[in-house]
Amino acid sequence: MKSISVAACAATMLLAGCSGNPLHQLDLMPAPAAYEQVEAPFGRAYAAVILAGSGALDMLYATNREPVAGRDDEEDRYYSGERGYLVRVGSADITFGDSDITWDEARNISLLKNRPGSFPLEVCEVHESGILASSVSAFTPVEIAATVDARPSREFAQEIESRLARSPVKDIFIYVHGYKVNFENPLLVASRMWHFLGYEGAVIAFSWPSTPARLAYMKDIETARVSACGRRTGNAMPGARPGLICQLPYPA
Repeated sequence: MKSISVAACAATMLLAGCSGNPLHQLDLMPAPAAYEQVEAPFGRAYAAVILAGSGALDMLYATNREPVAGRDDEEDRYYSGERGYLVRVGSADITFGDSDITWDEARNISLLKNRPGSFPLEVCEVHESGILASSVSAFTPVEIAATVDARPSREFAQEIESRLARSPVKDIFIYVHGYKVNFENPLLVASRMWHFLGYEGAVIAFSWPSTPARLAYMKDIETARVSACGRRTGNAMPGARPGLICQLPYPA
């Protein structure tokens, strides 16, 4: 039996604001204190994820941010803080930004109480599968709506099924960030979380279009409501589709 957990983190802004890392990096968090008493869950699911890849961690994401394709922007490299009004899904390659260590080596390093330096994670590449057909509404430009089909939704659901099939834990975890972060931050936080879950279950990072600016708090409140579930907030326009979490193509 599958279950879906949504992890919301309102403190993400504080963590990001206090970090000395560049905007696109995040340090590997300390190991949970519980692992001092019990063995960390790096088992069969962990081996399948690490050994099948090229050294990068493949993190699933969904976002209703506006893409920045064709724009040379140091702050927003993949998606901006503007509302996209469509749900795009895909995966991102997560690596150690300032080191050549692999995720396999990270298993041992991450459990050390006193680590030999910092180990920042970084999104090095993003692979967008496409737009979910369920997010298209009467307000979607005709030229964009005409390009949307069922393939992204089908492939995203298949990838979730694949991750659950190799894991003894049949749970889907959705990480939802707080305000004042860019697109990459929730992907990096979700990667840290999945690492210490032993890569069990399926983890999805939901990146809604918050603005990485302290004075944008009120705007972000409204955007968060629209992103969470448009029809439930009472603020959506007639004909608008439900928000992102309602639209994700969960396996049956």
